[in-house]
This record gives sequence, structure tokens and C-alpha cells, in this order.
Amino acid sequence: ARGVGGGGGTGRADRPPPPPPAPAGLRVVSGGAVTDTIEAPIAAPIVIEVRGPGGAVAVGAPVVLDAVDPSGWVPFILVPRPNVFKAVDTIPTDASGRVQTSVLLNTRTWSAWLRIAVPSLGFRDSTTVTVRPGNLANLVVTPADTALLAGNGYQLAAAGRDRAGNPVAGTATFEDESGPITVTTTGRVTGTTIGRAAVRASIGPVGATAQVSIVPEGQFSALAFDAATPGTGQLVTFRSDGANYQVRAPLLGNWLSGPPMMGPWPAWLPDGRIAVRADAAIDLVDAAGAAQRIAPGGPIYPSLGPQPTRDGQWIYFSRGSWGFGTALWRVRPDGSGLAAVEDTSAFAGFQGGGSPNPDGTRLVYQTSDWFSGELRVLDVAAKQSVRLGVQGAWAAWSPDGSLIAFMDPDAAIRVIRPDGTGNRVLLERSWVNPGFSWSPDGKYLLALAPGDIWPRPVIINVATLAQLPLAFGPGGKALFQLSWRP
Repeated sequence: ARGVGGGGGTGRADRPPPPPPAPAGLRVVSGGAVTDTIEAPIAAPIVIEVRGPGGAVAVGAPVVLDAVDPSGWVPFILVPRPNVFKAVDTIPTDASGRVQTSVLLNTRTWSAWLRIAVPSLGFRDSTTVTVRPGNLANLVVTPADTALLAGNGYQLAAAGRDRAGNPVAGTATFEDESGPITVTTTGRVTGTTIGRAAVRASIGPVGATAQVSIVPEGQFSALAFDAATPGTGQLVTFRSDGANYQVRAPLLGNWLSGPPMMGPWPAWLPDGRIAVRADAAIDLVDAAGAAQRIAPGGPIYPSLGPQPTRDGQWIYFSRGSWGFGTALWRVRPDGSGLAAVEDTSAFAGFQGGGSPNPDGTRLVYQTSDWFSGELRVLDVAAKQSVRLGVQGAWAAWSPDGSLIAFMDPDAAIRVIRPDGTGNRVLLERSWVNPGFSWSPDGKYLLALAPGDIWPRPVIINVATLAQLPLAFGPGGKALFQLSWRP
């Protein structure tokens, strides 16, 4: 008998079938779906394989790699070779039908795509590249600076940022750093007394400071200038902490091109109306924005710089050409009593910028359009004046009559007694523009300090020289020619 399966077999042992050919197309072999933090160099390259019809590797086929987002931003950079950086690159496939590139992530967090195309074969594909934020580097606290009345409060917020400014998750805690405030750990700030204060926000070891001025209560008016529309402005009113901001009237004209005195220079009357220069005349603007003309003016003899007495019975102003010579005038709020105020003891070529003492019997004025002239104190009834012994401009008499504030030739704001003694500096450098005004109790002076671009309103404690910056800023507008309601 013959043995089955002996050495006499055919030798055709069963074998598995050969694998099918790889499909035509392109594929990401390795390194796809990149995820890392900003500016991270990705060590492992992205490897792409291209196969043509029948599955054969495509040798020398140009592969287009595109890292540009449809928005135009480049979330990552292609690094096909050392020290070669591109946003879009075309690389031919090698003998194995492959190309490769490393990537360097950019500074913004982004969910991006590396778009891959082989135009000669009509192939397209993509792979994701996700840029995550880096480590926490700083905090942004909002508001960074503001103003507050004693007894009132507001909520702070703090957001983490990486070194490129991308948001980083985290919950901040808050604490009182200095000044007259109370602060909860969640960022609720309450003012206790008038003063300057600071709050510290922290996420772990990273922190930032916000500031706040706790200000005396008052109502202000100002010329609000919109930087986007040169030569225009608005007469606005607001509370000393920035609340109740209202536009009372538009003020048109190329007021910034000439001397600052040529602005409207708003000044309160006790009844809430505001005296302004308008069309080279003097108007009173009520709470509804309606204007009443009380003193005439014109291009030859304009009226400007209204300054009411504390009781509102008289409004003093200058009349004439500011650059060549002005005279002092006054008028009643109803338009009656319009008359020149004479000083027979001084040269009449320039007498302007007058500010009355509380009862209106004396007037401090300047004898030059800028700072080269002296300040004089005029007895209105006697028509005689005395020298203060200082050079300066835009004087403002305090509500109690004890001090006169003025700007000296170096643009410092100073105060001096009406007898010429006690001359001292309140603010080393001011914005050269009419715009300082006394609080009703005479304890504070509202002034303009230099800012980064536009002036920065500041309340100055006359006795201590402590400054309370007002950083609330009404929506991109700069404030000039400030006035504190009596």
C-alpha cells in the first residue's frame, strides 16, 4: 500500500495570496495631527506618501504644503530643512514617494490645517495642527484704573495670559494692596474714604495690580474731543467717578488749531447752566442743551473765557483778539449789565483771563496772551490793581478767596495768596490748556496732567498734594477744559 502524503507529493504547498496594491492617492504616514503650545518646535516631522495610478509610488511628484489660514494668518511655519522657514512650500517626492517637513508653531492659539496637494495627480488632503496657549505669564486686570465714590463698589476681573497674550485658564484671587478700600477674594472692591488705592490679583505665583481713585463727590463739565473727528467736540457733564456721563451740546469749530484759550472753556453757574464761548460770543447752556446768548462777539472782537462769580450774579470774560490785545468785561446771566471792567492803573494793551474772587469785588487777570505777562489783582470798583509778583496765565480764585491757582511759564500749576505770598507748586507739569477748577469747598483742584497721548484729568489735594487720577475715560474721547460745579 502507498502511504498518503509521502515524498511523492507535488511540492505546491498552499500559500497566502499576495496583498492588493496600495491605492492611489496621498496619505500622512506619520507625524500628523500635531498639538503643542505656542512657539514650540515639533521634533517629529510630518511624513507624507504619494502613490500614483495602480498604487505605484510617485517619484518626483511636486507636493504643495500650505500653512496659511484662510484668514491670512500663518498659525505655524514649515521647516522642510534646517534653518529654512516657509509658509507655503513645494517639495518633490523622493525615491520612496515621500516628502517630509517639520513645523514650528506660531504665537497665537489656533485650530489649523496643513493643506496638502499634488496638483499633477489631482490629490488633496490635510492634517490638523493645533496651537495651544503657553504657560501662564501675566494677568490682565480690568478695569486697570478707575474712580469710585466712598461707600460705592465695583467688580474686578482678572484673566490669565501666556507670554504672547493668549488666554490661559485660571481663577484669580484678590487682596487689598494699599489704600482706603476693602476687597473680597473674588474681586469686589469698596471705597471707604478719599484716597488712592491698589488691588493685587493673583493666580498662583503670577500677579498684577489694579488701581482706583476714591474721589470727592462732584459734578464736572468738560470739552470731550473725539480723536477720530479733529476740530469737533462736545460739551459733556459727568459725576466725579465717571457716572452719569451725558452730552449736553455739540461744540463745532477748529478749536484745536489755535491757542487753547480759543476753546469753549465751559464754566458752571450755581443753577446748573454752563457758560461757554460759542461763535466768538458767550452763551449759557441749560440742562436740555438749549443755548441763550448773553454777550455778543465776532471775528474782530471775540468774547471768550467766561468765569462766573460764586453766587452766579456776574459772568466775567475777555473780549478782543487774544493774540493782540483783550479787555475785561462782565455781564449778568440774563444778558443785562454788559460793560467793560477797567483797570486804569495798568497798561490796557492786554487784560484777559479774568477770574473773580467769591463776592466778585476783585478780579485776578493776566497781562499777556501766554505766560510772559504778570498776574494782577484788580479792585473792580476802584479800577485799580496790584501786582501779584508772578508770571503766569489762566488764574482761578479759590471759593473761600484764600488762594489763587495759576499756570506758570513752565506749565506747572501753582497757588499763591492774593497778597502775593505763599507761592508753591501743586502740579509740576500740566497740559497747556485752560482746565483747572476748584472744588466747592476749596480743598481740591481739578486739573489736567500729561498723559500718554491726551491729557489725564487729576484731582489734587491742595493741602497734601496727593493726586487722584481720573482714568475712567468716556469711550475714546479726551477731556479738556474741566470745570467743577459749585
